[in-house]
Amino acid sequence: MLSTVFSVHFYERSVMSSMRTIDDYQKLFNTIYCVHNDRIYETPDLIIMLARSATYLLKGVRKGKLERIQPGLAESFGWTMAIANREHISLGMKILHYFPHVCPYCAKAPCDSNSHNRAAGRKDLDSFRKDLVVESLNANQTMLAAIYPENVLVDSAQHLVEEVVEVSIADFINRRMHSLPELDQNIFEHIVLELVDVVGHLCAIANCVELNLSEIVDNTFGIGCPGCKKPVCECSFSYIAEYR
Repeated sequence: MLSTVFSVHFYERSVMSSMRTIDDYQKLFNTIYCVHNDRIYETPDLIIMLARSATYLLKGVRKGKLERIQPGLAESFGWTMAIANREHISLGMKILHYFPHVCPYCAKAPCDSNSHNRAAGRKDLDSFRKDLVVESLNANQTMLAAIYPENVLVDSAQHLVEEVVEVSIADFINRRMHSLPELDQNIFEHIVLELVDVVGHLCAIANCVELNLSEIVDNTFGIGCPGCKKPVCECSFSYIAEYR
């Protein structure tokens, strides 16, 4: 029954990967991994798994082992979707909220980094957010390439790992905010922002090596879990822990 539902809703081949939104991919990963992840991982554990994948990707880039890029992108994207699903965050519109076709620090596309004033924070982007609708992941990647055409592969990979650390810090603080009312009550939105930045840097890495992130994800998870080859993951924890 689960296989039938999976097939009907998420693998209709008439839907091209170039049309799938991040929300579509969140639904896909929820079907493959929700039960498995709920049984094995707390949110901090999911972030650790994301950190492992992102570090694997960074080491590959730094050491010139470019064959690591595609699996590193796919796995990092998958763990990012798992965290978003666990925290009930819909990333489709959040990407456009924080990157409404312009850089959030200079409100320009392409980005004019010389005009950035990080101390002043992000620009008021409300005028750019009018009439925006959820776009495909492919369109998100293209948009970010237009905003940041001068991204460098090594820098993008390093920034990815930095953003994963920021996700972990935001989650750590968020878990304590209920007992410490003096903390910023908007800290949960910080988790959202850092996850958006993670997706942004995954797109940046793909752009730097002229890869399509949607195609990589579809090729990796097109039959369900690439580990056990089943539409709903049944991998053991020991298998995941020893992977690679």
